[in-house]
Amino acid sequence: AASPTVVFSNIPAGAGYQVSVTSTTGCSSGTTSCGSASSTSLKQTAPTSNEREKEEEAVLSLKKDKMVAYPVPFSNKLTLEFYIEQEGNFQVNLYDMGGKLVKQLKTGTSLAGEMQRVEVNGLGLHDGMYLVSVMSGKEKQTIRIIKKE
Repeated sequence: AASPTVVFSNIPAGAGYQVSVTSTTGCSSGTTSCGSASSTSLKQTAPTSNEREKEEEAVLSLKKDKMVAYPVPFSNKLTLEFYIEQEGNFQVNLYDMGGKLVKQLKTGTSLAGEMQRVEVNGLGLHDGMYLVSVMSGKEKQTIRIIKKE
């Protein structure tokens, strides 16, 4: 008999969790007792060096991917984080899916490789998909976001 697969999708990566599952055997419907005990445990442990390496890889991946937005979908507030490769001025704009400018979110100057964080206020925005565009010199980054009440 193949063993069942257990998936925990709500545990954040690198959180240092240890999962232990024991399945119940010898049960049939209509019985009040089972042949063996059943237990499930979830406990948080200190992150191992391997988990710390995975967290560092995630940070490096963010630099490589340059832009992330969370949570998606969002209702009231969305956080956008991105890196600018070259020193200079940048501009962050929010567009509807037709390409119409909804609002300018931020302008500024950044050092090369510096992370920028922008919070998008969802109040006054209609539910739907939007594009956030970051322009800096010749560099342009775009990400899709979803607004949902």
